[in-house]
Amino acid sequence: MNSSTVRDFLSFLKAVFIPPGRFDPKIEREFLVEYSRRYAVHRRAAVVLAILTWTSFYSWDSFHFRNTPEFTPFFYQIIAWRTVGLILLVIAGAVLFTKLVYEERVASITLSLAGVAAFTALLAMILTSPFPFNYLFYYGGLSLVMAFTFGLLRLLSRAIVKLNISFLIISAVLLQYAVNEGQMPLSGSVLKYYFSAAYTYLLSFALVGNVVSVELERSARDAFARERALSDAGLSLKQKNSELETVNRSLTESERDTQIKTQALVALKDELRAQAERQSAAKSKFIADAAHDLRQPMQALANLIEAAGYALKSDEKDKCTHYLTLAEDAARLTRSSFNAVLDISQLESGFVQAEYSDFDVHEVVNEVVRSIEPLAERQRVRLVVRHSARERVFVRSDRHLLARAVANLLNNAVKYSDPTKPEGAKTLIAVVPGRVKVEIIDNGIGIERRAWPEVFKPFVQLSNPERDREKGVGLGLSIVSAITNLLDGHRVEMSSEKGRGTRFTISLPRADDQEFIADDHRPASGIDAGSVEGLYILYIEDDRLVRRATIAIFETYGILSESFATLHELQGALPSMERPPDLIITDYRLPDGRSASDVIAAVKGVFGETVPSIVLTGEVLQIDERMTTRILRKPVLPKDLIRHISEVYQLPAEVAV
Repeated sequence: MNSSTVRDFLSFLKAVFIPPGRFDPKIEREFLVEYSRRYAVHRRAAVVLAILTWTSFYSWDSFHFRNTPEFTPFFYQIIAWRTVGLILLVIAGAVLFTKLVYEERVASITLSLAGVAAFTALLAMILTSPFPFNYLFYYGGLSLVMAFTFGLLRLLSRAIVKLNISFLIISAVLLQYAVNEGQMPLSGSVLKYYFSAAYTYLLSFALVGNVVSVELERSARDAFARERALSDAGLSLKQKNSELETVNRSLTESERDTQIKTQALVALKDELRAQAERQSAAKSKFIADAAHDLRQPMQALANLIEAAGYALKSDEKDKCTHYLTLAEDAARLTRSSFNAVLDISQLESGFVQAEYSDFDVHEVVNEVVRSIEPLAERQRVRLVVRHSARERVFVRSDRHLLARAVANLLNNAVKYSDPTKPEGAKTLIAVVPGRVKVEIIDNGIGIERRAWPEVFKPFVQLSNPERDREKGVGLGLSIVSAITNLLDGHRVEMSSEKGRGTRFTISLPRADDQEFIADDHRPASGIDAGSVEGLYILYIEDDRLVRRATIAIFETYGILSESFATLHELQGALPSMERPPDLIITDYRLPDGRSASDVIAAVKGVFGETVPSIVLTGEVLQIDERMTTRILRKPVLPKDLIRHISEVYQLPAEVAV
């Protein structure tokens, strides 16, 4: 990894997690006064909403008192803690409904104490309730308190950092006492699992809250700085006009022009402020929607794993197998949601750079169609591919990003096609002067014209009101829009008719050099993802848990492997190896500043030949694809990993290396 990449990555972390710098002391005081006045009503409304939400949970407590016998003896203690939390929230609200709300220091301390009080009261309820009812009934409230604190109270990011530290310290001290055997004899490892899982979930929320608060504060400071600069500019213009009037009253026309410019600056200031507030609100909504869609399958996964554990203890193997199958589906949906959120965040962050090349668009479309065919078969949807020209059609684009855009559109077309109609999903390639159009058409229910502006917004699924996760999370079209905005000369268009289907068109420029042949990207013929039993693989991964899990998959499929945590360990073992491996699988980033390229070079240095390799990484930044045979982004399904191993192993030697 070169120094420029490291700097970019560190800049990204700083922009996301580190609170923005403060102004000079005098300007900082002005900012705090303006900030507290701007969000005074907002904070009052947030505290009132918090009080109403907190109060509504008395009915929750009463319901479990009546329907859960094990919970009944602890009911009055729970109500007592609930009341303590309510009293403290009301006190905070009373303070904020005075003029003290306009003092940022007082308001910040009051809101912080209210958040800590509510969080501690909920922890007290968890400690009071018997296990596992404390986790089932009250643990989710901790994340709700954190969501209120990070998203609605508009605290500055430094206060959020202190609150995060307070929440995590209090949780680390108290949550370990919330897991006890009670009437359910559990092993020590299971008890530790409950504590570590709960604490990891809170830590994730704390990190998300820190990102939200940093972004909100940065937006507020940028807006204040712009407003102040525009105000100073307007004041300077007025002073100059006054001096000109004193020197010569005949410059009335010049003064009128200056007034018009000042009005334009004020209008620009208002527009910039409104734009900043819209961007801030859009980012907050995106994070909230993303957190919601990630929590749903995660909750199902946790419940199913616990149910499978109980079934296994009861020797109900069929039930255990059923629960684990459902858990696998939940894990797949979690991975799909997480990858989609990560994709759209990457594309809109500015860290993704397009890598342009000339290639045959037919090859890209055919590769995408082959990858979608299994889904089409399950949906009983017929795929049709038509090309307007038999010869190759070369385009100028980023091959990987274009394939992602086409795959998202074709995936949607298959999911929303009607299998009872002919030609359920079609892909057309049309050549027009200077341009190439890739069209994806489905025969589904179509989209009403009034809803067209909504389809490219994040988490919008017009044909999925029940929020069926099998139909995605609503980010596919947002990713397509972000990709086409990133690529020069690309655009995406949509047309639809209610009841007859929808057509999406990606228009992109043709390549100037029509004789260019992208040999490196042609799919190898005859690839058969068959048996991998008996393959000899070198596996390098520094994360012990990931390494053990992957080795277990290798053993399941009869793959022979030697695993190493560092490049140093591998180098020590290489001289004693009797033959070169069939394949190398390695993480990209390794300890001691090493990377996958060092692993590949070390193996070649010993055996004198380049061994086919797969880089299995969680990196979000661009990686040079020329260094390895294939790059896979974590998480990868076990069956997909085995398929890629089979494909890479069967590639012709000149392609594999």
